[in-house]
Amino acid sequence: AARSLGIAEPTLHRTARDFESGLKVPLYRRHLRGMTATELGTQLAIRLRVALREIDQALAEIANARGLGEGRIAFGCLPMMPKQLLARAIGRMLRLHPGVEIEMEEDSHDNLMIALRNGTVDFAIGALRGGGMALDLVETALFEDPYVIVARSAHKLARAAHIKDTDLARQHWIIPPRGMPRYAAVQALFARLPKRPDAVLETSSLAMMTSALAESDCLSVLSRSQAHTNEFNANIAVLPIDLPWPQRLVGTTTRAGWLPTRIQRRFLTLVRQECQTMNSAESAREFA
Repeated sequence: AARSLGIAEPTLHRTARDFESGLKVPLYRRHLRGMTATELGTQLAIRLRVALREIDQALAEIANARGLGEGRIAFGCLPMMPKQLLARAIGRMLRLHPGVEIEMEEDSHDNLMIALRNGTVDFAIGALRGGGMALDLVETALFEDPYVIVARSAHKLARAAHIKDTDLARQHWIIPPRGMPRYAAVQALFARLPKRPDAVLETSSLAMMTSALAESDCLSVLSRSQAHTNEFNANIAVLPIDLPWPQRLVGTTTRAGWLPTRIQRRFLTLVRQECQTMNSAESAREFA
C-alpha cells in the first residue's frame, strides 16, 4: 500500500493509526503476516469507495452540463437477462449520446450485489429476489417474465396438442445447479409429477444448455423472454403447457438513496421502453 501511494511505510502506518484514533473505532488488526481491516474498517472502505464513485459522477454531471463530456454508465446484468433487449437499448443510447462510455458486467446475483454495494456498478438488471432484499438496496420491477418449458423444435412434445404430467415425467431433463432460482422452479415442477424425471445434465451455462437441447430430446426450463429471443441461435420451442410457476419479475436493483445522473436516467428510460416493447410482443404472440 505504501509503495502504491509513493510514501514510506512508517508514514502510512502513522496516518492509518491517526485516522483510527480520530474515528474512535478499531479499523485494523494485526496478524502474524501483517495487518488487515476489521469488519468496521471494511464497511468504511466500502462506503468511501461508493462516495468517491458518486463524487466522480457529480463531476461528470457538471462536465456534461458544460458540454465537455457525456459521462459513463456501469451496470451489472444477470445471465438470464435477454441480451438482445439490452443491446437494443445500448444501440439507441449510443446513437443519442455517441460520447457516452458504457460498461456492462455479467455475473451471478451474489457477485453483482457485492459490486453494487462497492460502487463498481451503478445498478443491476435481472430477476428480482423480492422480500429477502436487504434494506440498503432497492428493487424496481420492469416486467413479469415467467418460466416456460423448452425443447428442440423437432421434439414430439413441441407438436403435441395436449401435454400431460406423465409425458413430462418420462423425459430426460437439463437442469441448472442448486442455489439458482431456476433450480427451485425445476424442483417444484418435479415434485408435482407422478414420477421424478431423470436429470441427465446439470449446467449453469445457458449457451451449453440450449446447445444440448438442440442436439437431444431433453427438456429444460428458461424464462419466457430468454426462450423467445433465441439468443443462442438454437432451434428451441416453448412447449404448449401452462404451469403454476412462482411469480418471476425482472427489474433493476440500485443502492438505497442512489441519485442517477442525467445520462443514467436516459439509459434506464430506454431499457424500460425496450422492456415494454418486448412485453407487448410476448402478449401478442401468446394471444395469437
